Amino acid sequence: MSNSIPMTSLGNYSALLEETDINNPFYIIKDGKKEYAVVKTEELECLKATVRLLGEIEKGERSARENGWLTEEEVDKALGL
Repeated sequence: MSNSIPMTSLGNYSALLEETDINNPFYIIKDGKKEYAVVKTEELECLKATVRLLGEIEKGERSARENGWLTEEEVDKALGL
């Protein structure tokens, strides 16, 4: 089953989706609460990249806590500076 639908199939929602922009998602309300958010693909990709980056930062911090932090000189040497 596809999780996408042509904008032309949305009927009256097309105008609302046209207003969807970065930092301005279109929300679908269910039982009086925001249940779904429609975001532009560009924003979704940025959000996914942010989550991946934060995960990598956490891995680095965990490694530093377990194995010790590198000195500035060690970082420079590892980077060839």
